[in-house]
Amino acid sequence: WKGSRVKALLVLLLIAACGGEYRPARETYNEGVAALAGGDQEKAEKLLVDARSAAGVDPELRFRAAFDLGGACARHAMKIRAGQEDDLPKALELAQQSVSWFNDAQRLRKDDGPTKSNLAIMRARVQALSDELRKSEAKLEARLEAAIKDQREVLDEEAAGREQQGLARMYLMELGREGMSLQVVLTHFDLQAERKL
Repeated sequence: WKGSRVKALLVLLLIAACGGEYRPARETYNEGVAALAGGDQEKAEKLLVDARSAAGVDPELRFRAAFDLGGACARHAMKIRAGQEDDLPKALELAQQSVSWFNDAQRLRKDDGPTKSNLAIMRARVQALSDELRKSEAKLEARLEAAIKDQREVLDEEAAGREQQGLARMYLMELGREGMSLQVVLTHFDLQAERKL
């Protein structure tokens, strides 16, 4: 009877020690899940990261937090992508974080079906977002090249105009040396300008 009392006491001590150590992490996890349900993505992500970090050796909590973080980041990426601010680089970053969290969950449970399928879906989304970002960067590069070309044309036209002004000054000086009147010189330039138009 004495041996069973010691065993019971040891079991109670073990349960009390384990329950107290992981309780705050599980409460944080539950708050994160509630934030997710309430639509507060950023708060949910922070709380779930905190719960995952504080999970210690609690494998169920570590898996659940990683899995839910993968889902939270995926939803956040889709929300940004579909929103008014359509921030493609931010959506890609969040999708990549989602893949990372699903990878973490898969390391904890290698044969979990939902984790495998979510991981495959998010890898495909990351690829699609990466392709779309590259296309938009190519379009931006093309627009920048066109703007640079236009600017060069303007600068070339200005340089040609300055060159013509220099030639005109030299011509005026020559005409002035030859004793032509200013009226003749101006008439000559007016005729030249009309021919170019």
